[in-house]
Amino acid sequence: MKDGRRPAELGPVALVTGGARGIGFAAGEALARLGYQVVLADLDLKEASLAALRLQTRHSLGLKCDVTNEQDIEAAIEAVTETFGRLDTLVNNAGVVMPNKTQDVKSSDWNKMLDVHVGGTFRFCRAAYPLLLKSKVGSIVNVSSVSAQRTAPGRASYNSAKAALEALTRTIAVEWAPVGIRVNAVAPGFVLTDSARSIYNSGAADLEQRLRFIPMARMGEPHEIGEAIAWLASERASYITGQVIAVDGGFLVDGRTGGDGWAT
Repeated sequence: MKDGRRPAELGPVALVTGGARGIGFAAGEALARLGYQVVLADLDLKEASLAALRLQTRHSLGLKCDVTNEQDIEAAIEAVTETFGRLDTLVNNAGVVMPNKTQDVKSSDWNKMLDVHVGGTFRFCRAAYPLLLKSKVGSIVNVSSVSAQRTAPGRASYNSAKAALEALTRTIAVEWAPVGIRVNAVAPGFVLTDSARSIYNSGAADLEQRLRFIPMARMGEPHEIGEAIAWLASERASYITGQVIAVDGGFLVDGRTGGDGWAT
C-alpha cells in the first residue's frame, strides 16, 4: 500500500455475496463510503473483479464463489483471512428467481431456490463465524424480500425461500447476540435494477400497473437498498438485531384493495 499499511489496518472489512451487480454492488458501494474495505463475491470472477475495481475504497477484492458450494465458501473465507486478517460484516445477497406456477415447479428448481437463498446464507454465516467473533463488532445483513410477507403468485419457491431466510435470520440473531454478532435482514420491494429494467422494457411486466401498488408511486433504486444494508451493518445500528427492515416505498403497509374516496 502507498502509506505502508497492510489492508487489515485500513479499516473494517465487509464481504458481499452476489456483489458484482445490482443490490449487491450497491451495498458494496455504500459500505465503501463508510470506510469499509469490500470483498465482492460472485459466480463470475471477471465481473466480481471489475466491480471491485470500481469501488471507491483503498483496498477491494473480487472473488468467484458459488454459495451452494462449500469449498467455494471456504476458499472465499480463506482469501479474506489471508488478505485482510479480519471480517467485520457479511452481506448475504446472492439469489436467483425462477417464477413458475406451483403445479409446474420442478423439484430440482425448488431445491435450488432453497439451497441458494437459505442454504447459501446458512453456510456463509457458519463459515464466517470465527472471523466475525474476533471482530467484536461483527454484523450480518441478509437480503430477503417483501415476497416473504406479501405473496406473489407464481413464486412458491422464491416466497418460501425468503420466508425461511427471515426465520434463519431471527434464529442466528438470538444465538449469536451474546457473543456480539448482530444479524438482521432487509426486505426490498420492487427495485429498478438493470435486470428488472430489461423485464419492463421487454413488456414481460407492466411497470405502470406495478406502481399503482406502491404508495410512494415509484420503484426503488439499488443505492437505496445498499444504504439500508450499510446502515444496518454499521455501528450506527449497534442495538438492532433479529429485525427485518422493509425498504419498499410503503408496499407492505398498504392494505388498499381498490380505489376509494379517501385515497386522494
